[in-house]
Amino acid sequence: MAVFSIPTPPKQAEARTLTEPERVILREILMLLSEREQQCFMRRHVGLETNEEIAAELKISKSTVQTSIERAQQKIEKYKRSAELTKAV
Repeated sequence: MAVFSIPTPPKQAEARTLTEPERVILREILMLLSEREQQCFMRRHVGLETNEEIAAELKISKSTVQTSIERAQQKIEKYKRSAELTKAV
């Protein structure tokens, strides 16, 4: 199973189509996240919205947005470590 990183994208990110293995991994990762974590993480990393924009749209505080993104990143990192261990075995 391939493991990929999700860096903070630049404002002018180039769009590309995910491969089927990438789509499978993305679905697996998204299933680990709560609805709020999904919303905040995807808006930040895919929609390229600022925390302030996300907070205003979802009617939550900026700190809640930040916490949700941090929790999502922690879960993704845990998933990646698990996938790396599985791949090594």
